[in-house]
Amino acid sequence: IRLVRFYGALAPEPITPEVRRIWLEEEIRLSRRELARPAFARDKALVDRVAGRLIDFLRARPEALIERHRAGKIVEGHGDLRPEHICLAREPVIIDCLEFSLALRLVDPADELAFLALECAMLGEPEAGVRLQRSYETVAGDRPPEQLLAWYTAYRAFLRARLSGLHSLDPGARPPEAWLAQADRYLDVALDYTKGLT
Repeated sequence: IRLVRFYGALAPEPITPEVRRIWLEEEIRLSRRELARPAFARDKALVDRVAGRLIDFLRARPEALIERHRAGKIVEGHGDLRPEHICLAREPVIIDCLEFSLALRLVDPADELAFLALECAMLGEPEAGVRLQRSYETVAGDRPPEQLLAWYTAYRAFLRARLSGLHSLDPGARPPEAWLAQADRYLDVALDYTKGLT
């Protein structure tokens, strides 16, 4: 209910579907370039397949994004809605939005909730994410096409694979192998979700 109120109180952002498509494609290309770096030793064919399917969907099905724009669903949201950014106090508190990038905060609520569902699944609680998505759809009366939700999930998984790969280059508490294994898991998820897009 808190998320429904949050998204419902936001004014639609004056961004065109074409500009948003260009931004999304740029993020996909950046992920493709990073994941193909020799340091990550990722399966380049798999990376190219996922990136190609994501871009092909945007170009072949422009109405998927256009309809969300027409419905006023592109808003300045959180940008990084993951389980660790939700404090389950008596009144839930959502923290740590992406303050450094307006472009990454201009989202479809369905995209943010697909991302949250993905992260719940990656933590071993897929039902929690599905329940949140379905509750939002019921309370908000907003049910995006399943294919678009699959695209959003694949897109976010591809992005998270890239970020996991980049984390492997940072000195830190987790060994690089753990980050690279996580990148592989996200890539597998992204590939699975892109299979239904063609």
